[in-house]
Amino acid sequence: MVKELERKEREMVSLGEKMKHARGKQKKLKKTITEDEHALKAAIATSRDSESEVEKLRAELEAKEALIEKEEAELDHIRDSLKDKTQVFADQIEVKQAELAPWAAQVTTKKAALDLATSERNLILKKTEDVKASLEAAQETIKKIETESKTKTDELKVLKQEQKEYLQGIRDAQEELKVEFSYKKTNFISAIPLMNEDTKLRNHFNSARQKADEAKTARSINSSKSQVLNSLSKLKQQGRLRGFHGRLGDLGRIDEKYDIAISTACPQLDNLVCDSVETGQSCLAHLKQTNAGRAVILCLNALSASDSKPIETPEGAPRLIDLVTPKDESFRVAFYHVLRDTLVANDLTQANRIAFGGKKRWRVVTLDGKLIDSSGTMSGGGSRVSKGLMGSSIIGGGEDEEYSEERIAKFEKDVRKAEEKLNNFQTSKSSIEDELNRLQGILPHVEMKITKLEMDLGGGIKRLEEARRTIEDIRSQDNLEAKDEKEIKSLEKIIEKNQKEMDSLKTKTKSIEEEIKELQEKILQVGGVKLRTQQSKVKDLKEIIEHTSNRLTKSEVTINKSKRDFEKYTKSLEKNSEELNLIEIGLEELEGKNSVMVTETEAMRDTVDQARISLEEQKDRLVGIQKKRNEKLKFMNAFEKQQTELKQLKEKAEIQLAKEKHTLEHWRKKQASLKLIAIDHYDDDDDEKEGKEDDEVLKVYDESEFEKFDAEMTKAEVAKLEEDQERAPADLGVLEEYAKREAEFMARANDLEITTNQRDECKQLLDDLNSQRLEEFMWGFQIISGKLKEMYQMITLGGNAELELVDSLDPFSEGIIFSVMPPKKSWKNISNLSGGEKTLSSLALVFALHAFKPTPLYFMDEIDAALDFRNVSIIGNYIKDRTKNAQFIIISLRNNMFELSRRLVGIYKTKNCTKSIAVDNSELLIEEKSNLVEQSV
Repeated sequence: MVKELERKEREMVSLGEKMKHARGKQKKLKKTITEDEHALKAAIATSRDSESEVEKLRAELEAKEALIEKEEAELDHIRDSLKDKTQVFADQIEVKQAELAPWAAQVTTKKAALDLATSERNLILKKTEDVKASLEAAQETIKKIETESKTKTDELKVLKQEQKEYLQGIRDAQEELKVEFSYKKTNFISAIPLMNEDTKLRNHFNSARQKADEAKTARSINSSKSQVLNSLSKLKQQGRLRGFHGRLGDLGRIDEKYDIAISTACPQLDNLVCDSVETGQSCLAHLKQTNAGRAVILCLNALSASDSKPIETPEGAPRLIDLVTPKDESFRVAFYHVLRDTLVANDLTQANRIAFGGKKRWRVVTLDGKLIDSSGTMSGGGSRVSKGLMGSSIIGGGEDEEYSEERIAKFEKDVRKAEEKLNNFQTSKSSIEDELNRLQGILPHVEMKITKLEMDLGGGIKRLEEARRTIEDIRSQDNLEAKDEKEIKSLEKIIEKNQKEMDSLKTKTKSIEEEIKELQEKILQVGGVKLRTQQSKVKDLKEIIEHTSNRLTKSEVTINKSKRDFEKYTKSLEKNSEELNLIEIGLEELEGKNSVMVTETEAMRDTVDQARISLEEQKDRLVGIQKKRNEKLKFMNAFEKQQTELKQLKEKAEIQLAKEKHTLEHWRKKQASLKLIAIDHYDDDDDEKEGKEDDEVLKVYDESEFEKFDAEMTKAEVAKLEEDQERAPADLGVLEEYAKREAEFMARANDLEITTNQRDECKQLLDDLNSQRLEEFMWGFQIISGKLKEMYQMITLGGNAELELVDSLDPFSEGIIFSVMPPKKSWKNISNLSGGEKTLSSLALVFALHAFKPTPLYFMDEIDAALDFRNVSIIGNYIKDRTKNAQFIIISLRNNMFELSRRLVGIYKTKNCTKSIAVDNSELLIEEKSNLVEQSV
């Protein structure tokens, strides 16, 4: 397809050159035809004008000849009148003229022949000069074409050399980049990446950087431990604090993607973890004794074993607890205790949907550290976010892994070396790729120039051939007109002959003419002015007749030349018209082919473009497959490495097992030789003594019981006991005291555990009640706030009111703010309102509370005192129509209010005694309505 497209493009270039050449020839022929037409018209016009002039000159000549006859007669008359005086001279002149007449006739004949031969010769010479000029022009064209061809040939050689260098440069670059390369003219079947140094260097750099980052993280975490953690960790390493596990964040790992989320949602990751309450108390006692600081300690046996199994969540959002990988499954309960069911969302929009979208409210944290609590509060943001409370790998393996400064420096040095190698490689690769892209971009332009130059050279060869054919035509035309040269020679001979004869005749008649002139001068002297004048007239007429004869001869010659030119240009015009017609037909065919070729080429180019796009997609797919293959190979290599390491560990373990068996046998023998020293407890209870005697028998532990022992702790206890034994004398009574204290301690510890459990249950109940109170309060608060807004808008016809929590984290600590925006006013606190506005706001709140939880009885004392007529009517009608599920007892002095009541109780005072009177207002209202109806009827 690409080859076909290249062929089509070359054909298009070739057609373009042919069309260009044809248009040039067409233009040249049109110009020649135009010139021939002008020349033909000029020849016709010249012939027509010359014929007209010939007729005119002949008529003029006849008139002049008639006039000269008349003037000669007059001259003869004058001479006759002077005949007596000039007869002698006249007779002599007649004699001389008679003698001169034959010679004069010959001179006139020779002169006419000479003029005719000269004109014909000049015409033939002009034609020859035109042919020479055409020949010189054609030769100049050949010279110009040859010069251009030489220049373009040299340029073509340079371009081909550049093309060769570019191709070699591309191959060298492809070889350096280690890619497969195939070049076909202007198409590049590009670059399938092979296994190269880029992937290796990048993997090496990433691996070195990861090691350095992990080392720095571990170093940072270890160095940033508080004095509390360092103190307790040191105590644990000494074997004096059994069951202490360290910081909670160090006991698990999470993907780096969720670092910010878990650090924001759970600052409790800095809490410490131990296995039991007793261990926790020991930690606190040690901290108190050493004054190391405060600590929050999570006791694993005191944490409720909540169900932390995966649950169904909105939009499938993951829980943080499910994303944490604990160091040991026993720590999961601690992680669940601090994380609960906190969910992770990609962004704040999704977090809002998850937190408030369903019936249950969720605690949600986003990947960028924005937290929405189940109570509705939102926190997070700012220029700094919390991160680093839990790493992507578990620090340490039983004990905290220590990284020395030298080791970290080595890691950083490895990173710098790997980065330097990678940067050098990428710089070199980038420069090579830039050079490759530059060469690949230049090469098609160079090839297009080469193609155009080749086409130009081909066109130049054709134009050179045409110019040579033109020269041959001119030369053949020159050969065909060889008779003209003969005619020129013949005419020149005639001219020369006639000229000689004329000169000879003039020489012979010169003396006679001079004698005649002398005689005529004598006659003129005799005849006076009149004779001279008449003779001058005759002479002038003769000169005019001679001039007219010459003009007539030239006009006749011009007519003959015009006729020959007419024939010549007519033939040339017919020939050029036929050639132009053929060229135009060929040009139409070329344009049709070019149009079809353009359509086919565009369609083929679209197909090639689609194929190239498909090729690029396949390349991308191949890159993806190779990437997956590399990942699989990497995984296989890691697996093989791990397999080899496991085999080595197995061999070491077998050797160690043999040693341990030998050691076990040794200690069994040692154990058999041990004896337990009986201690008198001074107890009078025989049964208890018998039980103690049973305890005094040396106990032998089985393997399952041995697994429960901590070897390091046991070693530490033994070392401590040996140290105590060396420093103090043996006092066996202490053992008895220890046994009593231990029994007392165990009893107290049991009581403490029961009390602690009761406390935890009460605390859990308190937390549940607080949570229930918060949820119910927030539920009611939202309903009341909505009803308040609705009631206030209804009462004020356009105002707004809102209840806001002062402390959204703890609504019960600071209370509620009641904000009001009266119609056409700004927001204000209720304390800043006028009396009427306060009344309306308070009534709106009362009605909102009534809508949330109706009260059967309300007492209101002059609530309408500060209200105008309109607001009193609105309040009164609302109480009457909307609050039929409660009884309102209202003290009022406004008739707009009490006239709407069902029962009126009037209070009055007479004789210093307060009295009351009750009136059922409903019957009066009914009667008033009926009266109004009757009046309207």
